[in-house]
Amino acid sequence: MLIIEMTLYQLDRSTRNTFGDGRDFRSNEIQVRDISYSRTSAPNGNQQLMVQSEAIGSTGKRYNPTILYNKVQFEEQDTPQNITVQDESGRPLHINAQSAKSSDVKVCCDCLDFYWRFATWNLKHKSLLGNPPKPYVKTTDRPPVNPEQKAGVCKHLYKLVKQLQAQRIM
Repeated sequence: MLIIEMTLYQLDRSTRNTFGDGRDFRSNEIQVRDISYSRTSAPNGNQQLMVQSEAIGSTGKRYNPTILYNKVQFEEQDTPQNITVQDESGRPLHINAQSAKSSDVKVCCDCLDFYWRFATWNLKHKSLLGNPPKPYVKTTDRPPVNPEQKAGVCKHLYKLVKQLQAQRIM
């Protein structure tokens, strides 16, 4: 059965069931900085929340994990029931907390693990944000890195999700 859209919970389950808990465990080594939020509209009129950040690994390499939440409920006023963040221009965004189990998302990261292991399969499950990867041309005898062709997330995305949970956005 082909899943049309995926939630963060489904991406997490797919990653853990196929590759174990290693990415989540290794995400503890990652520092997430400069989280930015922006409100966008989908072509169908649904409101979206784009969350971008910089993730720095233990070696100092920098990556850019991004999550796009679809069908986000924005409020005009700050209330005890919503979360307020500032967009890139400093304007407040009042949103209801997003559910990992029911909020459809698209994700991307510019790390090679995400690109080679997950991007193609996230595209097929309509959970890839951004341009599709170039078609892979096999040049070695090594086995594929994702033989079950499962969508998933890298450790940088795991760490961004943990930050969003700590901020009660999820």
